[in-house]
Amino acid sequence: MKIGIDIDEVLFGYVEAYCKFYNETHKTKFSPNEFHSYSFWEIVGGTREDILKSVHEFHKTKHFLETKPVEGSICAIKNIKKGNVLFLVSSRQDNLFDDTTKWILEHFPKTFSGLYLTNYFTNDASCRTKNEISVKLGLDILIEDQPHYALECASDKCTVILLDKPWNKNFNAKNVIRAKDWKEAEKIIGTLPKS
Repeated sequence: MKIGIDIDEVLFGYVEAYCKFYNETHKTKFSPNEFHSYSFWEIVGGTREDILKSVHEFHKTKHFLETKPVEGSICAIKNIKKGNVLFLVSSRQDNLFDDTTKWILEHFPKTFSGLYLTNYFTNDASCRTKNEISVKLGLDILIEDQPHYALECASDKCTVILLDKPWNKNFNAKNVIRAKDWKEAEKIIGTLPKS
């Protein structure tokens, strides 16, 4: 099977790392558990533009570059790799391609057949959707954490496995299967019919 895997919050603990960065730079005490929305300005305050600027600053720090993989992801990915072709499909911006590649090679060497970024949160004409990438790659499964991407990509041809996160706890849709963690996601993949 062809399986697409999101990066942030699926492999890469983005919220926890951003929270550490934000607390350090703003002398605050936010906890990752408070992030019930991925629109960070709804949690920490300020405008969308303020937070986007903060996020771009975060990307240049050790907090971003030294982020640890999501618990259980390394073992699960090794197991899922057997007999399947894995791709990375992320909404990250194109300017993060090199840093993302370096991080992936450090934590998941010789694992993925390609890295595809949508270049989201830019005004660039090269912005793509996850669904465009999923269809182009012919994905059978997408492992995701964001409800809007799950809804965009779920179809009779592509099952989305949605990892439980505070910002998706009330979301359900056709062709979307919820998984509480990587161990459960791995079991679900084992039950799906091979294409």
